[in-house]
Parts: sequence; C-alpha cells; structure tokens
Amino acid sequence: LMRDLLSVDSGKKDVASLVGPLDIGLEIERPNFWKTNGVFSLQYTQNYYSEMWYKGANNNMTFLGSVLLEANYNDQKRIQWDNKLEMRLGFINSKSDTVHKYIPSDNKLYLMSKLGVRAVKDFFYTLSTEAQTQIMNGYKVNDTTKYSAILAPLDVFVSIGMDYKPKLKHENKLSVAVLPLSYKLRYIAGGDDVIIKEYKMRDGLRHQNDFGSKIEANCKFTLVKNLV
Repeated sequence: LMRDLLSVDSGKKDVASLVGPLDIGLEIERPNFWKTNGVFSLQYTQNYYSEMWYKGANNNMTFLGSVLLEANYNDQKRIQWDNKLEMRLGFINSKSDTVHKYIPSDNKLYLMSKLGVRAVKDFFYTLSTEAQTQIMNGYKVNDTTKYSAILAPLDVFVSIGMDYKPKLKHENKLSVAVLPLSYKLRYIAGGDDVIIKEYKMRDGLRHQNDFGSKIEANCKFTLVKNLV
C-alpha cells in the first residue's frame, strides 16, 4: 500500500507545467494628481425704453464673453499648486455715446499661480504670484482719449505667507491666505502720459514699486445641485 501511495505522489505535477504561463493582464498606473476645469460663457443683453417712459433712459446693447481655466495639482501629502487664467471682455452700445459705436464695459486679463507646501494639517507655506492687465484699449463715453491699454497698466504681485485650506465635503473649497510680505509692480507700457496721469504714477514714471501685506479669502460652495 505504501508503495502505491508513493507512486501517486511521484505523479503530481505543477499546474504551470500543465497549462503554461498565465497572463492575468496586471497593469500599474501612476496616479494623476492634476485636476483641470474650464468654464466658458457668452451673454447678450438689450434694453429698450419707450419714448412714453416718463423717467427717461438710454437704449443700449451689451455683450460679454468670459473664459475661466483652472489647473490644480495636489499630491495629497505635501504639495498643492493652484493655477488660474481668467479672461473677460464686454462691450456696450448706447445712443448717448455719439463718438463710439461700442466701448469696452468689462476688460480683464488675469493670471494667478499659488504654490503651497504643507506646514501642519491644513496650513501651507505659500508663494503666490498674480498678473493683471486689460485686453483692449479703454475709453470713456464721448471721449476719444485712450485711458488704458494692454500692459498699460500691468499689475504684478508676488506674496509670501501662510494659507489655510481645510478639507471640505462635496468638492467645496475654502482658502484664507495671510501674506505679510507682498510686493506689487505697476508698469505702463508705451509711456502714454494720459495713462500715467490717470493711474497717478509717482513722479510721472512708467513703473512703480510698492511693498505691503495682503489677506486673500476664496471660497466655492455648492448651494444646490447644478447651482454653485
């Protein structure tokens, strides 16, 4: 009997030798710590007032287009890097303006980048940079004088401080940054005397440096579904 059992054990074989190598399709993917978002909008408004309207008013039409792009990095451990580009351009047409057919009513180009390194829990050491200017020339009603233009002025901010960013549910966001060290550069491209005077540049120079402090608070909450 023992001889028969030994003969059975000696007949055992490895499964791999019977079916060959197995391919289970295992793939390893690196986590993507980037989140991107884009919002585009286009608005048109027309206001018409009857001649019988006793209070009087001016008929007008307005156009507004806006673009908001965001790219945010979060490795869930130490580093958070937020980036935002915002562009807004609007025009208004009014019969009371006999000089311009359309003039800009909203004229903004804004770029922001903020790098945070976790200090403790929800607090981050923060380096923040911002740049803001216009997209098109700016005019006043019934005035052909140019009061602003692209890069005239250009405002650049560089700030260092601490940012409080708690973890909230449902992708809600809150950021309160205290930036005790902040530098601002205002630059007027082209050296237009009217623009230099309009923005009260010191000594009539094309550039101006200022130092100070900033406090920034930003929040995003979903009130109800599909309404932010």
